[in-house]
Amino acid sequence: MLHVFLVMHRMRDDADCAKLARSLSEQAVLDIDRNLREMGVGDLSVGRKVKSLTEGLYGRLGVYAEGIERANGGLDAELRRNLFSEGQALDASVQAAESYMRRETEALKTCDTADLLAGRVRFGAGPAEGIENGGK
Repeated sequence: MLHVFLVMHRMRDDADCAKLARSLSEQAVLDIDRNLREMGVGDLSVGRKVKSLTEGLYGRLGVYAEGIERANGGLDAELRRNLFSEGQALDASVQAAESYMRRETEALKTCDTADLLAGRVRFGAGPAEGIENGGK
């Protein structure tokens, strides 16, 4: 979902991407539904779980957007709560994840709208440490 945020954040002020942003959002929700079903969640509870997870997704998108607008360190609490298991994130891991998000946000600013619309989005290498050690 971190990468969904990065792309959605890039598209937010681009009127040409409004339809794609809506479609990406819908696909994320469908992916949540599909994954729950693959994990064996019963049909009767899928809707409730999808609703809960979708609210979490949109909540994350909102707090990440607010945090990315603040100076360095502004995403610390959001990343600790949403990306890492509560209380288990090393400071270096959180800093590495925040640096990654800021770097990719800047890189995506240079991505042409035509490339976005064609699905040509590339991300740089992930943080050297952290996300694989205790990330959600």
